[in-house]
Amino acid sequence: MHNTKIKLVLARTRYTRYYLHSGGKANTLSGNGSLSIESPIDESADTYKYDPNNPAPTTGGANLAIPSGPFDQRKVEERSDILVYTSAPLKEPIEVTGPIHVILYASSSASDTDFTAKLVDVCPD
Repeated sequence: MHNTKIKLVLARTRYTRYYLHSGGKANTLSGNGSLSIESPIDESADTYKYDPNNPAPTTGGANLAIPSGPFDQRKVEERSDILVYTSAPLKEPIEVTGPIHVILYASSSASDTDFTAKLVDVCPD
């Protein structure tokens, strides 16, 4: 028996890499984190202190236990233990279809660590 992987791709698929940038202070939505198609050159490391007694909540998205769907993320993004990277306003609509993945280089002083990435549509209002 052959172990064959089938990869289905839409005809209009165009893979685009986006990169995280900052001056070391991407904490909160008011930080200096940005997202762009330009490759990073000499980026500063972002840091935050995680408090297991005050974990970041999940708001919306696809989940089983809490209300799912699109929700305003600003309350979560105000936390100093959240890193936020925002692109410049889009000049034209963009379609995001299919799997999205993040390649993250990180270190932690904890013996066990989880990281979560979320793609959020930021509306002008």
